[in-house]
Amino acid sequence: MKKFLKKTFILAFIPLFVLLLAAIIWDPFKVFWNYEDYYANTVIDSNRELVCKKMFLSKSDHKNVNAFIIGSSRSQAFKVKDWMGVMAANGQANLNGFHFDGNDLGLYRMNHLIRYLIDQTNKIEHILLVLDHSSFKEVGPREELLFKEAPGISEGTGFDFYYTTLTSSLNKYFLMDNIEYGLTGKYKESMARSLLKLKYPATSDVQTGDIFYGLEREIKEDSMKYYNTLMQRGVFYKREVGKVSKPMLEKEQLRLLNEIKTMITEHQIDLRIVISPLYDNIKFNPQDKKTLEILFGSGKVFDYSANEQFTSSIGNYYENSHFRPEVARQILKLVYTK
Repeated sequence: MKKFLKKTFILAFIPLFVLLLAAIIWDPFKVFWNYEDYYANTVIDSNRELVCKKMFLSKSDHKNVNAFIIGSSRSQAFKVKDWMGVMAANGQANLNGFHFDGNDLGLYRMNHLIRYLIDQTNKIEHILLVLDHSSFKEVGPREELLFKEAPGISEGTGFDFYYTTLTSSLNKYFLMDNIEYGLTGKYKESMARSLLKLKYPATSDVQTGDIFYGLEREIKEDSMKYYNTLMQRGVFYKREVGKVSKPMLEKEQLRLLNEIKTMITEHQIDLRIVISPLYDNIKFNPQDKKTLEILFGSGKVFDYSANEQFTSSIGNYYENSHFRPEVARQILKLVYTK
């Protein structure tokens, strides 16, 4: 009887083992293996925080990186090369910068990330923290794969992350969409639940962590067609004037911000906070801004929300969520030029 049960268990386990092994070898989310280019020929989104961690650790001089841009995908408007250029023009010529962002990265993960980077480097001199309204909503761990904290950033983030990766890889709808797309090469709107629809893929700089979106190429090819299409879809909508966000800095947010303040003070890091100019044109709450200034210093917080210089033109945006690098270049000069 025992031999029969043992054989039954082994026979039942073999198909599962094969599926798990196949998912690991396939590695659709770029989790289990290292890659020279994490964005080449892919229509599958990945956990950006983990990708950044892999690129950062692959740098032979990662211990000597001393300047970081940190934020959500919206921070990708800021490029390390642009930042280093502005810093050099202001007498900071010996900086080694890296862009470490994450999908919808918020305060909870930012807190752990800053601590992780302090431990992984010899000395951090500068951090550019790019925030917006959504940054303050995150005060605890996230469960979705794209938004989960990358393994090793803080304690206890390993097994659960890999388990979620495998279950997401073997999700029946994810598998169906990928198989159909792989066989036909044709994208259907129903595949949006699993795949990205990109005319041109993004490219990545492994040395700096910067992403260069293919949307920039689309705009340069035919900006009128690009923006007219988005306007017809309602992506660019009529915005309210004078709208102010509700206060967001409550007990948990203040706890996380105070922990960040303690770290940057202890390690003598020059932290600059940029409140992003989002298309929604909603003004960052003045009381929350005042609280940030009390914590980090009035000359360290730069609020560009609802700033007409940047928000008035749809040409400053890829869509209603991400602004373009030219906007960030202008902001960098305002933030760092003496």
